[in-house]
Amino acid sequence: FLHRSNNDPSLKLDAAVAQWKIAKLVQLSGRRDEFDRSMREAITSLENAYDSTQNQEILGLLIQARIELAWHHVELGDFDESLTLMEISARRLPDFESGQEMQLAASLIENAKASLYFRKGDLTQS
Repeated sequence: FLHRSNNDPSLKLDAAVAQWKIAKLVQLSGRRDEFDRSMREAITSLENAYDSTQNQEILGLLIQARIELAWHHVELGDFDESLTLMEISARRLPDFESGQEMQLAASLIENAKASLYFRKGDLTQS
């Protein structure tokens, strides 16, 4: 489905969501290296789908996917990569049409940052 949907613009959104769901299943299976690759592919698909459609649900999933990947890097102890992913997510906040949706996504990002700093032992920053 994913391979065939790349050539069909009407399936772009469905393919991006499917790819994100596949990454989540890989995560649940415990295959860390494969999860990183799979989620990065999902993020690329979600970015492309959002850029071509401006679909707000896809934007929300894009931010969620980046935060999930950021958490993966926190668990690996790679705090720099995690923080980079969170900052990239924050750059998409102005793309939200609804202030409420933007605030929800911003809260998700800020909560993730606070938890990251807590894990690093930086209680002041947290």
